[in-house]
Amino acid sequence: MLHESERPLPPQVFLGTRPNHCLRALTPHLTLSKPAGGLWTCDYRPRSLSVWAEYAAREFDSDLREKYARARAWRLRVLTQAKVFVINGKTDLLWLQEHYPYSHDEEFRHGLVDDLIHEIWYPCLDWPKIAEAFDGVRLSARGWHILGRGYNRGYSPLSDWSVPSTVWTRWVFDETSPQAIGDGDTVRALFAQL
Repeated sequence: MLHESERPLPPQVFLGTRPNHCLRALTPHLTLSKPAGGLWTCDYRPRSLSVWAEYAAREFDSDLREKYARARAWRLRVLTQAKVFVINGKTDLLWLQEHYPYSHDEEFRHGLVDDLIHEIWYPCLDWPKIAEAFDGVRLSARGWHILGRGYNRGYSPLSDWSVPSTVWTRWVFDETSPQAIGDGDTVRALFAQL
């Protein structure tokens, strides 16, 4: 479950403004099965920057692609002492659900979520508590293939993670980070070739 420090995580890529300006507290998302906030990254890929960039080029409409095409690409090197919870499969997710459960009952009582969302959101993850315990949560490619497509009556607390990725709760990157590896022209050219 916890990432082993002797096997460092690969360099990460963030698309957007400077990543250290985007790190926000994790909160439960009221409509999606992933947390709001944090700093989201994917593993660096030399040819395409990241699987997120590939996904954006394939799936986003032209307006959203143009928004990302104006972004910069940043490479981040994760410190070996970063405490990252890695989700490789159902066992890892069940451990998180057992240790960090969350209920949307309060939001439901105040009319912030409707009956359907309230019903399908159980069991949820308490992202603020997870953020206290870990520097990041990584949904591996294996975990995404197993859990990103849903289970438990077609629902997974990770089914809205579009690609294998890591959400960071703290800045745990080395002094060379962030390193700009592409501007809007780089991203736009990438989108055109994918």
